[in-house]
Amino acid sequence: MNAKTKIIALACGALLALTGTASAHHGANNSKVYAGKVAGTTAATDPATAIRGRALLVDGASKNLLAVKVRNLKPDTAYTFALDGVSDFAATTATTDAKGKLKGFVKSDTFNAADGATYTVVVKEGDVTVASSTLAPVQRKGFGHKHKHKHGHGRHHKHGGFAKQARSAQDGAAGHDCKKDDSKAETAKA
Repeated sequence: MNAKTKIIALACGALLALTGTASAHHGANNSKVYAGKVAGTTAATDPATAIRGRALLVDGASKNLLAVKVRNLKPDTAYTFALDGVSDFAATTATTDAKGKLKGFVKSDTFNAADGATYTVVVKEGDVTVASSTLAPVQRKGFGHKHKHKHGHGRHHKHGGFAKQARSAQDGAAGHDCKKDDSKAETAKA
């Protein structure tokens, strides 16, 4: 076996190993996903300046994640966010940008979502809760693997083509005459 053949054999073996892993993983996605809209705890006088955003909680087989995006907070200010009443996610501090936007996430190795439980994310400035979100389970659509499948219409379109012309000529019926169409096209050009 020469070097090129060995490399190809090793590459094929690695590809088959990866395919087996991907196939085994494909059906084993048991993640639970919760999401909600974040809203300020006090009413804003101007809806354009109201504190709002989104929060996401993922209880995955190997990764657990809590993420928040909130806007219309104070610029360049430190805020903490946490999952209320759940110690698996440590309270995390993040600083808003110059426009008052907060983006942050925290991971947990120990979190396991309980069936039927509701979760609330709280965003605090110091000890004061400025925003919160009640998280609801999200349908599986849109999460996990996305596959695009091409489906046929199940119909086969048959063209009469030359066989139809030959039958028409044999039957004495008027068939398609390409010369007539060509003469019409040349007449139109002139």
